[in-house]
Amino acid sequence: FSYLRSSLSGSALAAINGLSLTAANYPAAIAILKNRFGRKDVVIQNHIRKLLEVEPCVKTSAENLQVLHDELNLHVRALGALGKDLNSSRITAAEILMELFKLKLPIAIRKKWEEEIFTDETKGSDLDMFFSFLLKQVRIEQSVVKTQTLGQLRLTKAMKTTATAERVTTTSALKAKIEPRLNSCAVCNGEHTIFQCEQFLRATPDERWSLCSKRGLCYHCLYKGHLANRCSRRKPCGEAGCTLNHHRLLHQPGTKEMTPMRDQIAAEDHRIVEDGKTPDHAVLLAKSETRKNILLQTANAFIENEDGECQMVMCLLDTGCQQSLVRKKIANQLGLKGHFEHVKITRLGDSCGQHKRLQRVKFRLKDVRNNREGLSMEALCVPTICK
Repeated sequence: FSYLRSSLSGSALAAINGLSLTAANYPAAIAILKNRFGRKDVVIQNHIRKLLEVEPCVKTSAENLQVLHDELNLHVRALGALGKDLNSSRITAAEILMELFKLKLPIAIRKKWEEEIFTDETKGSDLDMFFSFLLKQVRIEQSVVKTQTLGQLRLTKAMKTTATAERVTTTSALKAKIEPRLNSCAVCNGEHTIFQCEQFLRATPDERWSLCSKRGLCYHCLYKGHLANRCSRRKPCGEAGCTLNHHRLLHQPGTKEMTPMRDQIAAEDHRIVEDGKTPDHAVLLAKSETRKNILLQTANAFIENEDGECQMVMCLLDTGCQQSLVRKKIANQLGLKGHFEHVKITRLGDSCGQHKRLQRVKFRLKDVRNNREGLSMEALCVPTICK
């Protein structure tokens, strides 16, 4: 037993290290070693594998050739001692090929094959059984990949549906929203484009601006899904020499014919002077009903409330007005909020004036050509601006 123990090292020595050095324990030690390391088929496979993995001798020298000879001879002699003498054809080509094939397998599949032949050593060199096993693994992998692919497609589709449903439109995106049907009219939901929509084409330019604002359409291309200031089709209108950046169907040929407010002004439309206060700027906000020549400078702009809702309006620039005005209809449509105050309204030629209680509302005025922050303003609500 002492001689046996002195001949062992590593895991073999550790396997019998707990046995005391007595003659009675010698049979037990042999049984443990045979059970642990006595699988003849595994030893043969290891020697064949080592032969297949021998590095080629690339340099002609006595030293290199000696190393190659010793390594090959070691494994061939070991196989002969195990009853697999290559000279007597006791080792079959199947056994050699089996080791070669196993080296080509992934580690996980190689482990499954070892489990398959663990209980029967004779199966280790059965090529037919090996190919059947390999085909079985192919079908298993195909089934798993197909299931994973279908599951991933369903998950991706569900995530896209959820993302579309939860997408919130904002003013910064100009209410841009992607619709599921690309050929559906954004105005009437008909099976045609907006350029073929009779409802949109019959509408006035003001009504078209309003429809675009409500439907979240880009003012440059009349499509959804992107910011107006990032539209690739952004260019000047071109209608009647118009240089503003908007679609030609949104072009406003003119405005309602007006005379200076200091000459013809309605009782509710004249200049409003608040006691002791003169603003730095004065803007009159209205939406015209007809398109004719104008005598006051005008500009198109967006008026935006606290919730980010906006509407296209026409700004009348009257340098003689000391207060900004906004039509009550526009203020009501956007839900503009503010406090009421008493002001004195004076019209041209009227020395007495009138005292009225009007609401002062707050809003932002933004350029139609870009999506900048805009200008914070206050204005008094009046029924009409001009007649």
